[in-house]
Amino acid sequence: MKSHQSLFVTLLGFIFILCSCSEDHDCEEGVITLPNSVNLLSGIEYQENLLDCRLSRIQTFTFPGFEGGVFNGSQGTQITIPVQSILDQNGNPIDQDVTLELIEMYQPGEIIACQLSTDGLSTTNIPEPLLSEGIYYLNLTVADPDITITLASPISVFSPSSNEGLILNQFNSLSCQEVDCEVLWEFNPNAEVFPDTIEGSAGETVTGYRTFVTILGWISKARFNPDGSDRTIIYNKATAQYDGSNSDTFFLYKNESVGVSKFARYNDALDVFSEQFGQIPMGSDGTFILTTVQEGDYRFSTQARQVEDGTIGLTTQTTDSPEAQFITQINSLQ
Repeated sequence: MKSHQSLFVTLLGFIFILCSCSEDHDCEEGVITLPNSVNLLSGIEYQENLLDCRLSRIQTFTFPGFEGGVFNGSQGTQITIPVQSILDQNGNPIDQDVTLELIEMYQPGEIIACQLSTDGLSTTNIPEPLLSEGIYYLNLTVADPDITITLASPISVFSPSSNEGLILNQFNSLSCQEVDCEVLWEFNPNAEVFPDTIEGSAGETVTGYRTFVTILGWISKARFNPDGSDRTIIYNKATAQYDGSNSDTFFLYKNESVGVSKFARYNDALDVFSEQFGQIPMGSDGTFILTTVQEGDYRFSTQARQVEDGTIGLTTQTTDSPEAQFITQINSLQ
């Protein structure tokens, strides 16, 4: 109860800052509130953009199923599929063309643009932002609809990273593995992530991390945040045009790895977005990011803050940018 009272008092302070009187508008005495009569923005385009953003990033590689192969993504991900490792539902090697689908994301701009996050379940099953070295989507398909693909051997996934010496784990989206999922990362205790190197296209040595995948769908190589500081809930206040139906708030950590929290709740009573779970370490530097999509462009607002107990972001001044420019601007905030 105390935290909610503190939040309410703080919001009143913001309200007085945002609202003012003019010669054309008389102000009544008493509490000044943000105008709730402003029409909400449409959320249809933002909702549709979730799938559009992800589908546009799928890279495809077609190969004879029984041969396997090595496949290189445009951002440096290397996928190795062993010979005769792709089976049908009867345990027989597939003797026809198979298509590998790959999405790779190493920067926060793409993750936020596609409405993803690094939020994962902690060891106590509470969602918290993980620190990630890469997010991937892997899928295998065949033209014959009667064939269900199974894996006889794990698929090897190498991802480049200049952040050496990290202890990483493999996380999967176990509750939903489709491309349009609302992803919540879950620790995979049966998969190891270890440092490795490969030879780049110009003969150079590329450092990174390798893991072996047995579960297709969404995959991340990440770690829990080692920050031992007390943790808190954080909030974000936008103008009355925005709510949980037409936009999202993210908090992007200032960190060598990618840490992105997607706020899980919109509080209708207080008109604020809420991280809700209280898992943001106090003292963390980062940026509140409000985003939606309107008329083909990303509309967004940012505010850099250091997290204190119950910090409330304020994102009211928005900018419209095409996707590529939006991603570049978000990446510059990390």
